[in-house]
Amino acid sequence: MKNFIIIVLTTITSISISAQIHGFVLDEFQHPIQDVTILNKRSNMHTHTDANGYFSKLNAIQGDSLQFSLIGYKTTFFKISEANLGQNIKIILSESFLTLN
Repeated sequence: MKNFIIIVLTTITSISISAQIHGFVLDEFQHPIQDVTILNKRSNMHTHTDANGYFSKLNAIQGDSLQFSLIGYKTTFFKISEANLGQNIKIILSESFLTLN
């Protein structure tokens, strides 16, 4: 009788959980900022804030970096973690001052 060795190969795939990211963008005085562009740097998907500074409908996975930008404000980056997937996030943008010579 022959002995057979059966080798079973299994692959472990990492499952990335995607969730919609939503939240508010405010200035330093807690006022909402309209028309901020929010860009997911991995997927190149983007959205904008409304008149109340609210944004939604932006899918992201853990580790994604979101870029928040608007002329007159410093561009801000936010890294998505497992803890904030599906949660409201609040971003504060600081004004950007340039002097021309």
